[in-house]
Amino acid sequence: MILNSLRVLFSLRLKKTIQIIKFFHNPKLAYSWFIEFIDDKVITKRHQKYTNFNDSSLIDYKKAINFTTKTNLVEINKIENKFPDFLSSKNKNIPNYSWAATNELAKITYIITKLIKPKIVVETGVGPGMTSWSILKAMSENKKGHLYSIDLPTPNTKNMPEVGYLIPNSLKNRWNLLIGPSKKILPNLLSELSNIDIFIHDSRHSFSNQLYEYETSWSSIKNQGFLISDDISNDAFINFSKKNGKDHILIKQNKKFPIGIIKK
Repeated sequence: MILNSLRVLFSLRLKKTIQIIKFFHNPKLAYSWFIEFIDDKVITKRHQKYTNFNDSSLIDYKKAINFTTKTNLVEINKIENKFPDFLSSKNKNIPNYSWAATNELAKITYIITKLIKPKIVVETGVGPGMTSWSILKAMSENKKGHLYSIDLPTPNTKNMPEVGYLIPNSLKNRWNLLIGPSKKILPNLLSELSNIDIFIHDSRHSFSNQLYEYETSWSSIKNQGFLISDDISNDAFINFSKKNGKDHILIKQNKKFPIGIIKK
């Protein structure tokens, strides 16, 4: 019994050592990891002045939609009632479903897409594809629009069947999935598209990455368009809205940090 335990322990340590050697054998990977680690653990922690949220500073997602689109709550409720249960029992049982967006974010993107009927939406961060599905579903019902999604799968999502596995094939004709880091893909994509109606951030929620995506996308968002961001867990979103002289809305959701919306 003791001998078997020692063998298992040695085997685990050996595998870990091999992983570390392989990791540092790739300088680009090691450098990228180091930069992300500093960004997440050092830089972001220095920018959390405005993240002590309380209930009085956060509003319900339907009130947020009402305020930003000037649509009455009766109409919003009608659209929400059409929001289907797209998560089959099979999908709900997949362990990595925890990577999916909250129900609040999915409903916000669905209802706003239904209301403003965007021609082009760009999002960063896909994971299982819950938000992507809600946008594509609304676009299909609108018979208008195209979604461009950027995703950089990480080792933490390697057990998912595939990026965007929730999205049915019937909706993929309005979808372009671009795999890679947003810092490389986003500027070129926005340059090709020229103008977009909605930008949604849901990739790595560090101060530097969020601020970069907000600033990069802002000039491409049309007047009266939307910037929507999940996980306002640092000061990037609020600093950005103040710098651009725009009011922001913070929306409570079923996790620690709120969703943010800025209307251009």
